[in-house]
Amino acid sequence: NATADFVASDTTCADILISFEDLSTSNNGSINSWEWNFGDESFSTDENPTHGYTEPGDYTVQLVVLSDIGCTDTITKEIHIDEVPTPAFETSDLCNGLAVDFTNFCSGDATTFWWDFGTGDIADTSIVENPSFTYGSYGTYTVTLTVQKGSDCESSTSIEITVSELVAAADFADTVCIGSLVEFTDLSSTAVGTVIDTWEWNIGDLIRSELENPSILFETSGDFDIEFIVTNSVGCTDTLNGNLYVQAAPMASAGIDTAVCVGDPSYVLDGEIFNAESGFWTGMG
Repeated sequence: NATADFVASDTTCADILISFEDLSTSNNGSINSWEWNFGDESFSTDENPTHGYTEPGDYTVQLVVLSDIGCTDTITKEIHIDEVPTPAFETSDLCNGLAVDFTNFCSGDATTFWWDFGTGDIADTSIVENPSFTYGSYGTYTVTLTVQKGSDCESSTSIEITVSELVAAADFADTVCIGSLVEFTDLSSTAVGTVIDTWEWNIGDLIRSELENPSILFETSGDFDIEFIVTNSVGCTDTLNGNLYVQAAPMASAGIDTAVCVGDPSYVLDGEIFNAESGFWTGMG
């Protein structure tokens, strides 16, 4: 008399090897033949096989055993295969200082999360789903997220990040007269270990410069929107916006030449000024 039996995890994930342990017995003689049907068109004749499922779902596993005296028995058990959790994450702006926020986009209903922030210090880890971490220095780090569902389903992903900082700043006049040569001075700062290697000045609709500190002659009056974009050696970009007003040249008119009689102080001079807030009269005749 043969009695078929086996044990295996009844719930696990796709792409995880499952160990099937034969527990079959025979009252007379011994079991010497095993035929496994894993329910996914896969088979084995090993006594204690391993098998992994590529797709999530429910599978019926069948074991047929045969003893050395010709006794046979069959048993079936159900196995549930879950989807493997897929880790994925994004970071906050890596060009805004040492503090970085991590956002977890894991799929597959993971229940446990483990972060390694790549500093080499075993203390620099987290089990929070969406952690924040402040690095001790600027640089490049490999961040690893490991996600787990149950005791068997686990997967990891790693991303290399460069933590930096870049602040665009500049000095230039806000009001000048037409015909002025205006100096634009870069005052931007970047993280230690990096350099600013690209400058882009966009002034109004037509003026462009890629110099760090350009000098520009303004021959047209009006308001000019200033956009200053800097990029550092690790790809960080920051933008400064400002405005420059170019004042048109002032003009004055004293009016029409007029003859005035001596001793007649009542004549009022009628002049006009343009592109200026005030003016004054000079001259003796």
